[in-house]
Amino acid sequence: MLEEVKEAGGYALDADISAEDLEKLAEGFKAKVKEVLGKEFPDDPREQLWGGIGAVFSSWNGKRAVSYRRIEGIPDEWGTAINVQAMVFGNMGDDSATGVAFTRNLATGDNKFYGEWLSTIVVEKPSKGFAFASATWHFSTERLPEEARGDLLAVERSYFRRFNDGSGWVLRPLADGEEIAVGDQIEVRLSIRAKHAAEYVHLRDPRGAGFEPETLHSQYKWDLGISWYEEVRDSGTNFFFEWLPAGEYTFKYRLRANMAGAFRVGPAVLQSMYAP
Repeated sequence: MLEEVKEAGGYALDADISAEDLEKLAEGFKAKVKEVLGKEFPDDPREQLWGGIGAVFSSWNGKRAVSYRRIEGIPDEWGTAINVQAMVFGNMGDDSATGVAFTRNLATGDNKFYGEWLSTIVVEKPSKGFAFASATWHFSTERLPEEARGDLLAVERSYFRRFNDGSGWVLRPLADGEEIAVGDQIEVRLSIRAKHAAEYVHLRDPRGAGFEPETLHSQYKWDLGISWYEEVRDSGTNFFFEWLPAGEYTFKYRLRANMAGAFRVGPAVLQSMYAP
């Protein structure tokens, strides 16, 4: 239904769809829900939430989920779980903040309210040139994983400084904590391993502050016997695989440093978006 609206309106991207056509699309979706389920789509947000929760629990007994458990040896009695999050904005002044909160302590399991937040950010730029600052709240350990420990899926990331030594282009491994100069070209290599074939796999590689991608446009790519959609965003690069066969694959892309210094980057994450 969405593709029909885009084709009829000549829209290249979902974000290009006009407000008027979005309203028509919403009405079309609601009509389809009534046709299939025999009842109106609920207007009450709480009813919508519980409907989504019920759909996830019901999916545990879906044909694909049952087959997946048989292949991987997952017991039926384990069941599945739902994580419900409330998103709020923390930009109303010093008395508000951006962060996350939980109904119990993540570290100890105590049944007490637990939250971490950030109310003020100070950005300093000692080097010359323009800079655009943004902040992303990211949970991580103090020390990044030293090896890929995933069972079904695993990812490893390496950084290289690319330069011309007079005889040709050379790649030199970038050491942890090494200083970067403005204009340095950095090559990022992501090696992923899939123990079994998987559907709808997402590889997210966050980008460190002070780096800009050399390729600015997102596109489909075909190589290594597989296809994927590579998406370039402000916060990092995403790789989407509709079908990822079992095996090992290496992807690479390049960055330019527009700020000098040493940078710390969050871990790359590889996961199948289909969770039985």
